[in-house]
Amino acid sequence: MTQGPNRKAVAILGALMAIVLVGCSNLLSDLQEPNPPALKAVLADLLPPLSDVDFSISRITAALGLAGATINGATVVWESSNPSVIASDGTIVRPPAGSDPIKVSVKARVKWGTVTKEKVFEVTVAPMPAALADQIAEDRDAVQALPVGSTADTLVEENLRLPSTGACGSTIAWASSDTSLIANDGSVTRPAFGSANGTVTMTATITKDGQTSTKTIEVKVNAALPTAAQAVDIDVAALTVSSLGTDTDPTQIKTSLFLPSSGTKGSTISWTSSDTTAVEADGTVIRPASGSGSKTVTLTATVTSGSTVTTKTFNVTVLEVPATAAASVSEDKVNLVSRAIKGANPDLSRVSRDLHLPKSGSAGTAITWESSNTAVISATGKVTLPSSESGDQPATLTATLTKEGVTETTTLTATVTCMTRYTVTFDGQSATTEATPTTVFVAPPVTTITALPTDPARTGYDFGGWWTAAAGTGFRFRASTAVAANVTVYAKWTATGGSSGGGGDTGTTSYAITYNLDSGTNSGSNPATYNVTTASITLAAPTRTGYSFGGWYTEVGLTNVATTLPLGSTGAKAFWATWTATGGSSGGGGGGTTTTGQFTLTVGLPTTELNRAQLL
Repeated sequence: MTQGPNRKAVAILGALMAIVLVGCSNLLSDLQEPNPPALKAVLADLLPPLSDVDFSISRITAALGLAGATINGATVVWESSNPSVIASDGTIVRPPAGSDPIKVSVKARVKWGTVTKEKVFEVTVAPMPAALADQIAEDRDAVQALPVGSTADTLVEENLRLPSTGACGSTIAWASSDTSLIANDGSVTRPAFGSANGTVTMTATITKDGQTSTKTIEVKVNAALPTAAQAVDIDVAALTVSSLGTDTDPTQIKTSLFLPSSGTKGSTISWTSSDTTAVEADGTVIRPASGSGSKTVTLTATVTSGSTVTTKTFNVTVLEVPATAAASVSEDKVNLVSRAIKGANPDLSRVSRDLHLPKSGSAGTAITWESSNTAVISATGKVTLPSSESGDQPATLTATLTKEGVTETTTLTATVTCMTRYTVTFDGQSATTEATPTTVFVAPPVTTITALPTDPARTGYDFGGWWTAAAGTGFRFRASTAVAANVTVYAKWTATGGSSGGGGDTGTTSYAITYNLDSGTNSGSNPATYNVTTASITLAAPTRTGYSFGGWYTEVGLTNVATTLPLGSTGAKAFWATWTATGGSSGGGGGGTTTTGQFTLTVGLPTTELNRAQLL
């Protein structure tokens, strides 16, 4: 059996389950290993993790963010198989130092109408570190003051949630370097509008049994938005004739005006004209015929923000069309300046959005366009950004103006900027096996990477995620973390056995291997434990009555095939078996069954029947 149908079935399952589960589960967003890829992608976009605590599904060391919720008519209730270790709200009680880890099944029960669906996460709660210093260090590493999903550059606007206790039993006290911006309890007061953004150093003091440690976190506070009255005043002041069009002299209006519908501070702007035969409410200028005389028009802008309303008027004079075709062509040629065609771009030297290439001039000329580089700017003004490798690309735009047999040409040069691309570099920090890939690119308007690379490995150490500073400090970097510049993130390593930053596995530490068999029977040659000196283990096939084995995977999402456990591996491992019902073609019209983990999906049914009968 090929593996493609399994992946496709799980992807369909993940996408449809996401409709039910988006916004419901903090655990789903944090414990990423057992999620189908489609479900992970939706949750990463819409529900950032609620905790930046360093843990994996096989080594829980801090509280999980479980909570009941009702989202889009779906009700989610969490249950724990061992409430004394993991409560239904996610609070954990870790085993004492020296004890064995405790495995707990955490079940999410999702009810949608009269139908209920369940999903179970098998997690392991790690025991407390033996040494007091390690307990304090672990709680110190878990301390976070910034909102979930934030980075060091995040501008905070809401109150902070500051933990007062650590998972290892320490107490945490907080002190702010500027209580006028952030109080010691995390309450935020933003700087007044017009002031600079504030920066505050929050200091956490972690204490247990008379021993203490501190951690400082820099928090940036965003200045307050303007009041409605302030927004209106600013936006009204910005409205000038010179800002409304190509013609800067209000007594010499020849070209259409650009009348904005909103101000830079968020106010709304509406316009009226005293003479719509000369200037329409959208700014379109209709010049009087030659010999009929110019027209004076009053334009009124009504600027509104909240309950604050202010008006501003402009008197403009619209000139009549020139008497001759030659004069008309000459005048429209002069008016074809960068300001008239740049559109939403700052200027023609930095083009990244479509240009406005008019087909006619205000003096009655017909205008046609040609581009010297249609790969980046078409003859209609459509802009295509070149790649980062190509760099910025110039294009010469040639306009041909014609009226009554008189023709003139003019050229303008535009430069299209290449796609901005930021590089995320993953530094393995002495990894034995580096992550794949080690660099990932982010090109706006996308703001996050698609997925984290494969985890690196280091003999004698457990991988603790990617962090923005060396040695596993700074802030946790996830697939949902916003990227707005080139950044290097660093692997965090914890020596096997619990002590951070040193030591190594001598081969005496045994690690558990979990086989998720979905009612199958494991092969007797698959060991339950291993250590760093164990020879490379070849995973044998399990059996299941009525099914054929489809292969082992390292996660329920069925992304990474597993055939061996290599020599030198460390840490607890888990593998998921896939099955195909004997006599049924996976994905075929006969309705063959593919299973993995807690889900069973029958494929080959109509979409509507699949939605309701199979997934719910």
